[in-house]
Amino acid sequence: MSRFFLTPEDSIETNKIVLRGENHHHLSRVLRARVGEAVEVCDGKGTDYFCRCASFEKECAHLSIEQVAQSTAENGPKVTLYQCIAKGEK
Repeated sequence: MSRFFLTPEDSIETNKIVLRGENHHHLSRVLRARVGEAVEVCDGKGTDYFCRCASFEKECAHLSIEQVAQSTAENGPKVTLYQCIAKGEK
């Protein structure tokens, strides 16, 4: 299943998502997705949308939302940074 991240060009409506621009190009031309294929869309705010391709037009792709879930992405690694103090005038 392909995963896409929403951009300002894309829009979420009540039961559908409309992909435009690079997301539309990648889904329709590069991946050659067809109507009925499953797609996962992330809004970058902690919500994942599990969708199916509903239709493709010249400028946009319409996805129907089947399920909405909170993102289960892993937290980033914890990093501790130490600084060494140089001796004397070095």
